[in-house]
Amino acid sequence: MRFTLIAIVIVAAQFAQADRTIFLPNARKYGAKQLYTELNWSNVNRKSIGYVGIGLGQSFEGELQLDRTRTKDWLGSFNFAFNYLEPLKDILPGIAVGIRDVFNQHPDGRSLYVALTFANSTDSYAPVEVTLGAMTGPSSGGFVGIMIPFSEVLTVSAEADRRRITTGFALTPMRGLKARIMLRQNETLWGASYSVRF
Repeated sequence: MRFTLIAIVIVAAQFAQADRTIFLPNARKYGAKQLYTELNWSNVNRKSIGYVGIGLGQSFEGELQLDRTRTKDWLGSFNFAFNYLEPLKDILPGIAVGIRDVFNQHPDGRSLYVALTFANSTDSYAPVEVTLGAMTGPSSGGFVGIMIPFSEVLTVSAEADRRRITTGFALTPMRGLKARIMLRQNETLWGASYSVRF
């Protein structure tokens, strides 16, 4: 039984499609040799947030993060994650640990985190994913996220930490391409992302 579970995890990791719940981490990972880019624009202070990431082997993920506002030019930092286990639907949660903002350039500051992601069967198109986690740093404390896929095209998400609540709607018009609208406090963000295997 143990070897069967290990084999399922390895196979699932090959085809996993990760994304943060919205901005907070979860325990999904990008597969090996998968590259993604994401750019978000805000209606507040002409803020932009960009990401370029890559799956590194079966368990690691590296991500360059770029932030810009009207008063500050692009600031770059790096996020790194180790995904110990992919979530197995209705059996085991995914487990990930990582460090955000390695260079301590992001407005939220450097933080270490651990995240558990549960994939639960429902009547929806795909499993509902619930993430529970904790982080250190300026945003220290617990966080929670939920992703509800209604179809191949529409996913609704929400997340919260001790500083803010964010909700989002994502449209996937074609494989690898995603468009989002996100709402948090007085801020509206629009985003687009694309992922590809090489």
